[in-house]
Amino acid sequence: MSTEKLVTLKKSINLDLTHKCSLRCPGCTRQKFYNSKNIPGSDIDIESWEKITDYFDKIALCGQISDPTHHDDFFNLLKIALRKNVSLVISVAASFRSQSWFTRAFLMTKNHDVEWVFGIDGLPADSNKYRVNQDGEKLFNIMKRCASMGNKTTWQYIVFNYNENDIDTCMSMAQEINVKFKKIISSRWSNIEHLKPKFKYNYLTRDF
Repeated sequence: MSTEKLVTLKKSINLDLTHKCSLRCPGCTRQKFYNSKNIPGSDIDIESWEKITDYFDKIALCGQISDPTHHDDFFNLLKIALRKNVSLVISVAASFRSQSWFTRAFLMTKNHDVEWVFGIDGLPADSNKYRVNQDGEKLFNIMKRCASMGNKTTWQYIVFNYNENDIDTCMSMAQEINVKFKKIISSRWSNIEHLKPKFKYNYLTRDF
């Protein structure tokens, strides 16, 4: 007698937790379509988050106009998702939070199905050439701490003309601190042609 296995597809979604961000990345929708000081929207409230985490098995917090760490009640949202065993991907580029703030978050997510993704585009000291207002060196040290505390950690690296000669160096830096290196080849250069890489890359090759 044959037994058929039932495959349950996970329900996933990508969300902006808030409408706030301290960065002014010139290619971001936030800068292209809005005055960055008057972005419409608000923080997701606890009641809505409870409903979202009841329905979705996996949630990516990769803001299109915001950074998830700007949500004023981030820790409570994190507690709710972890209690329900929701898988999370938390993408961070803003560096305004303190080391201790991130350490608290890393302690919470350790041993859970959570991936932290840090957007540092180039050598840490150069990342702010695109990630305007980012302290790349501070965020690199936060990323390093994240990995050292046993969390799944990824360095996301968008290739620009100012960082394309530093890819190998940054890959080695990632390996040294046990962090996955993810190279992103963008196809969106509207308003930022001056940052476009000089070399041609395979758009299908992204992870290293």
